[in-house]
Amino acid sequence: MLGVQLKHILPPDFDPNARINGTQLSNNEDYGVAVSLIEKCDKGQSCCVQIIGDPGNGRTTLAQAICTSLIDNNYCSVQQLLFTKVQPGSNENSMWNFFGELAKDKQEKETASVLSLTSTKILKKLEALVQLLQIHFKVVCLDDVDCDSFFLFKLLSSALLRASCKVIITSSEDVKNHGFSAWEMFHSVHFNGFTDTQQIHQSITLSSLLHHSLLSRAIQILSGNPVAIKVFDSFVNTFSLSVEQVEEQINNLESNLQLNNQQPHNTVQLVLMLISNWLDQSDFIILLQLSQLRQPLPVTDFTQSLSKLEHLSLLDIKQGVQTNDKIAYFVTMQNCIQRHFQDEFRKDKGNKVFCCKENEQFDVLQTWLSLLSKELQVLVIDAEENAWPFVPEKW
Repeated sequence: MLGVQLKHILPPDFDPNARINGTQLSNNEDYGVAVSLIEKCDKGQSCCVQIIGDPGNGRTTLAQAICTSLIDNNYCSVQQLLFTKVQPGSNENSMWNFFGELAKDKQEKETASVLSLTSTKILKKLEALVQLLQIHFKVVCLDDVDCDSFFLFKLLSSALLRASCKVIITSSEDVKNHGFSAWEMFHSVHFNGFTDTQQIHQSITLSSLLHHSLLSRAIQILSGNPVAIKVFDSFVNTFSLSVEQVEEQINNLESNLQLNNQQPHNTVQLVLMLISNWLDQSDFIILLQLSQLRQPLPVTDFTQSLSKLEHLSLLDIKQGVQTNDKIAYFVTMQNCIQRHFQDEFRKDKGNKVFCCKENEQFDVLQTWLSLLSKELQVLVIDAEENAWPFVPEKW
């Protein structure tokens, strides 16, 4: 089974404000220590910096800020940096396929063949991977290594150690708790998001007019998590809540936090659970549908629900290319938000999406179909009416 492909993020596609936002977060001292540790590490010495924090706390932002500094300081070039996001559903086959494609991009045809073929023995693949990393990459960043319970990191760690790559990883848990302790130089950054209202206003554009004391209280309850705070602020603004209503919702957050005090809490999840009670059934179904996407969804027409969900900061909608007389936009979700609704989809087993008729105004498949030519749309409908038992010859 191929599984979900790892996501390769090139430095030009980093958050343009990664360095600024990264150093404004509470651990800016660790930011400098992490950069210095990697730069001072000897060529043949193994080195790993792990960034630990709740989803939405800015782990990826800090990792990209560190990578940006290493490039700016001429420690490595853009081509010598590999920034990869591990995605839920990734597996061993998708990992080897990813590195096979990477080898092709580097004109390493023989290595690409060894890595891509399922018949190749694992030891030979590891040797080929070590060679690929040694020749082409100085710094490797693995984002969200815990999303598959460290499965891929376990497979990759021996190759990374042997290649003497300088490694940056982000996760919600300490990798040392999972048996990874072979690195010669190791530094942990326990990332706690924002610490005061000034940092919040510097890094997040708040749209609602929250009373200062209420904002400070919300920051404290949400552990300074920038995504959680932004979503909560958007919720207050979208539904035009009064000061009394805001206070009531903050009390609800605090109560839910106390109820879950015995187990690790995710503040983004805490806010999303609160907001879900205010969403229409159709809005909730759209979020469940979009959580299953592996790539951004192109749309040419906005529905009222999509605009509402964008205003709630639950969706990101960016302008893409212009085709004929229409402009294509791309709909995405932040990882921590997507994972929450993926969990909701699994709990519900997809029943709401597949059985409820309230989502007729929006359907992911119909959105994709609308981008196809009329001829292709007819072929898809034809195959669908035949319950997809075969691909028609005219395709």
